[in-house]
Amino acid sequence: MHTYFVASRGESSTEQDGNAGLLSRWRSAWESSGWRTRVLTEEEASTHPNYQELRSALYALPTTNPKEYEVACFLRHLAMSAVGGGWMADYDVVPLALPACAAPSFEGKYTTHEGFVPALVSGSSDEYLRVTRLFAAIPWRENPRVFSFEAKPHVSDMLALQYLMQQGQITTYPLLRCGVVEASDVFGGGGEVNCKNVCPPPPAPAGG
Repeated sequence: MHTYFVASRGESSTEQDGNAGLLSRWRSAWESSGWRTRVLTEEEASTHPNYQELRSALYALPTTNPKEYEVACFLRHLAMSAVGGGWMADYDVVPLALPACAAPSFEGKYTTHEGFVPALVSGSSDEYLRVTRLFAAIPWRENPRVFSFEAKPHVSDMLALQYLMQQGQITTYPLLRCGVVEASDVFGGGGEVNCKNVCPPPPAPAGG
C-alpha cells in the first residue's frame, strides 16, 4: 500500500510531530494487516519522464488552496505511475477488511473506492499516467460552474475526479459502503463496532 506525503512549507514543530505520528500509525495499521507500505513523495514523481511537462500544466491550474498543496494532490498520481501502479490510500485511511493479496480493482483500471474522493484508489501504471494527463488537460474554462469556489476559478483533484466520473472516464467502486467508510460509521459513540454500517460478510464457500 502506498501513500503520498509532502510537508507543507512553514510547518511548526507540533505539526511536523503530528504528521510523523500519523504516518507511523498508518504504516503500522497496514503492515499489521499483511501489507508492505511505502510513503511516496515528489521525488518519485520527478523520476517519471513526463514529470516536467505535467507538473507545469498542473501548476497552471487555478486553485483557491495553497498551490503546492493542490499540485501535490495531482502529482501523487504521477508518482504512482512512476513506481508501477498499485494501491494508494490517504494517510488517514486504515484497513478494515482489505486483504493484502488484493489485486487492483477492475483489472488495473483506475478505480476510486469512495466516489470521487481519492481516499483509496487502485490502478496500473498506465492508468495513473492517463488520469494525470486528464487532470492536466481538465477543461475548467469551459465548465466554470463546476470548477469554482466562492465565485473564483478552482480546480481540485476531487472536482476533477467528479467531472471525469460524470464523463465516464474513470471507474468508481460500485458498492460505496464496501469501499472507504467513515470512522463514525464503524464505531458507535461508545467505541463499539457497528457492523450494520460496514460491508456484509462474504457468502460462505460452496458446499460448506
